[in-house]
Amino acid sequence: ISPPKSFWESKFPAKMLIKEQLANPAVFAAQRQQEPILYDGNMFKAEWFRFYHYVPGRAYREVFITSDTAFRSSETADNTAIGLWGKTLDGYRLHLIDLLYGKIPSEDLVKKFLTFYRTWNGRVGNHQRITSVWIEDAASGMRLIEDLKKKGGIPVRRYKPRGRDKMMRIMDLKPMIESGNILFPENATHRVSQDVMKELLLLTEDGKAKHDDIADMIAQAAEVAYNRRGGF
Repeated sequence: ISPPKSFWESKFPAKMLIKEQLANPAVFAAQRQQEPILYDGNMFKAEWFRFYHYVPGRAYREVFITSDTAFRSSETADNTAIGLWGKTLDGYRLHLIDLLYGKIPSEDLVKKFLTFYRTWNGRVGNHQRITSVWIEDAASGMRLIEDLKKKGGIPVRRYKPRGRDKMMRIMDLKPMIESGNILFPENATHRVSQDVMKELLLLTEDGKAKHDDIADMIAQAAEVAYNRRGGF
């Protein structure tokens, strides 16, 4: 895997930027990314995040996918977040194994989703298969559900949030992340963990953050894993 590089590597080396981000996420977000983190208003803190070491042969109780798909792919639209999860054998912890994240044109969504699914299906743990693929039954998700069902052989499940609104579900993640029940890959410099932390550290309780796609995908995973009757 090639080491990360910044857009201006000669003046702002990636190693220096990563070191700055880890030392003080708030200053880094404000000065380098023009996205200030408000200590009193933001929902998550950097020190809450816990990590796990990915072992290719690790067995999981269940392996599943959750997703938050964007309705359109314009510059102002939301990103799409698709996460692969493993629930540990003790039934208490969730490992985010991989993440597909970014602006995906609607015409490419099925292809990208299938590639992500096929890359991991039967290749997690001891050749474990993905047991369920959860897609929100709304907007772009409705079309994606139908398109994937036509392909056949994919365990697509319709996800419909229960009761409370999105921000309440995301707020429920705070104790789960702080207690280490939801874990992210390796460390804060890992690609997946970086994407997660960048978004979650900018979330505010007033709901005015630019993006909450990853957070919504994680909240979906928590509900599926811990609260769905007849689930895991």
